[in-house]
Amino acid sequence: MDTDPGRSGFVLVVEDDDDLRESLAELLRLSAFPVVTAANGREAQDVLQGPARPALVLLDLMMPIMSGWELARWMHAEPTLVGVPIVAMTGVANPAEEARNIGAATWIAKPLDLPLLFTTLARMWPSHDEGAEARSDG
Repeated sequence: MDTDPGRSGFVLVVEDDDDLRESLAELLRLSAFPVVTAANGREAQDVLQGPARPALVLLDLMMPIMSGWELARWMHAEPTLVGVPIVAMTGVANPAEEARNIGAATWIAKPLDLPLLFTTLARMWPSHDEGAEARSDG
């Protein structure tokens, strides 16, 4: 688990697939997004209970230990996390319905469409534009 956000305003990537989690984190960092990673909902909960608040959470729904559904419910009950958008990442048959069920702002189907991911991040975090040039180049 990478848990050194330094300050508020980072993307929390919660994904149990090690390769996907680390690849996403690296792509986001290359595009100037500060990133913290967690391998499951319990690790994410530890990050979210820390002093720094994420700008948004990229959340896999189907994970061991604590699922994305459980983490989302917990987040919605935490006053300090009200307003932190969740982007559900899922391979389920009806992702829009699953996203609505957990109160996610939006969803991205797996396998991930990277241009859509960056468009979604730009829409969800409009004040983050340092990485715009890097994103358009690659």
